[in-house]
Amino acid sequence: NEKDKISIKNIGHELIMLAVSEPEKALKPWDDFANAAFENGPTIAHSALTRLAEKLQCKIFTENVDHLHEKTGIQALRPTGDWLKENIQPSWLKEIDAIITVGLSSDDRGMLAWYKENNPNGKLIAINLVQPNFVGEEDYLLKGDLQDILPELEKMV
Repeated sequence: NEKDKISIKNIGHELIMLAVSEPEKALKPWDDFANAAFENGPTIAHSALTRLAEKLQCKIFTENVDHLHEKTGIQALRPTGDWLKENIQPSWLKEIDAIITVGLSSDDRGMLAWYKENNPNGKLIAINLVQPNFVGEEDYLLKGDLQDILPELEKMV
C-alpha cells in the first residue's frame, strides 16, 4: 500500500509523525529488515567477499548491521565515528595496495580520502551500479551487480 510507505525525502518528519500516531506501522520497516536479515542466509556476494578476504589475508570493514558477513564464518569489523583514524596509524595505510568498496555511494567518513592522502599510490576499487564521487582517474570502477562481480573477482585472485 503506497500510503504505508515512508518517503526517503521526508523520512525524519514522516517517521516521527508516524511513530507518534501509529507506532506499530513505524516499526514495520525495521521489523521487515530484521526478519529478512535473521531468516535469510548470506548472499553469493557475501560468501565471495569472505573467500576474497581470506585469500588476500585482509579484513572486512562494514557498516551493515544484518550480520550476514558473520554467517559466512568471518568476523567483520564495524568501525564507528573516528575509530579508524584513532586506531590505524597513517603509516600503515602505505602498506595497503588497494581498498575495495562495495555499494558505497560516498566517502562520508573521509576514510578513503585519508587513505589516498597517506598513500597516493593506493588504489580504490569501487563495485557499484553508478560511479561514486570518490573514484579518481587512477582508481577502478567495476560497474554492475555485486552478486555477479564479487564471485568473478574472487575467482581471479
